[in-house]
Amino acid sequence: MKRMSKRILTFSSSFCLCLISAVSCGIKKDVNETEKGKLKPRPKLVEYAPTEEIKNASLSSGLIQIGNDVFRNGGYYTVGQLMDKLEGKYELQGGIDIDGVLVGDEEKVGVYLPTDVQISDEGIPAYDIALYYSNLKAEDGEKTPVKDAIVYKISYDVFDYDVFDEIWQPGAIKAFPAEIEFSEIADVYEKNGLKKVDSERLFIDCSKSREYNVYTENNNYAGQNKSAASAMICGSEKNLYGVYPIFYYEFTYEEDSKKVLSFQWDDVFSTFYDDEENNI
Repeated sequence: MKRMSKRILTFSSSFCLCLISAVSCGIKKDVNETEKGKLKPRPKLVEYAPTEEIKNASLSSGLIQIGNDVFRNGGYYTVGQLMDKLEGKYELQGGIDIDGVLVGDEEKVGVYLPTDVQISDEGIPAYDIALYYSNLKAEDGEKTPVKDAIVYKISYDVFDYDVFDEIWQPGAIKAFPAEIEFSEIADVYEKNGLKKVDSERLFIDCSKSREYNVYTENNNYAGQNKSAASAMICGSEKNLYGVYPIFYYEFTYEEDSKKVLSFQWDDVFSTFYDDEENNI
């Protein structure tokens, strides 16, 4: 097994998530206008609602609901397992050769479009999802069948938030716009076992006491009238690598009005913590 050097994972307040400006990890596109500016008719959209699973989920679960489907971030699926889950509901657009191999700790991304959800009469989809996969414990030159590679992150692009914003984080909190009051943020974090620290840098060590789960209010967006309440938390269960994944969450809000804008998840630099006892 490849031995990796000890890594202490921290978060710098200069990091900005891509969805802060009202788009997910993609570009907001207006697909409801003709060249003459007239509105196009839209087909009836699928009905969406948060599931009981996402309502009851903790931040340490790594769960996210996209549309009506619940996924788990943090390295709990192989590519083959997740492709089986997506079959019939999503269509692969590229990035996954199920008969191929990865070399070493090579990382790749597969993109899927939903087959039964569209937002225009031209068949433009409401969103896509992306699967980030690798074998982070592979030796240099080692070959891993793609079907056995581990999906460590599942993200999405929403192409028109005016007609599709059905993304829920644990606790059934909307990703964007976050339907929550500023005064409720501390309660969300503290109910999930996090402790507030007065720092703009977060430190976490999943191999030791879970008391290192922390959050902080910081000003990531100088000059934008925006700030954030950020958190890092260890996963509740060991993943397919046999380690606890690390999840990073962030509420963004307007500094003057305290209006909460979004609630997002990301893995920042690395999904995993490793040291001599808890290594990849």
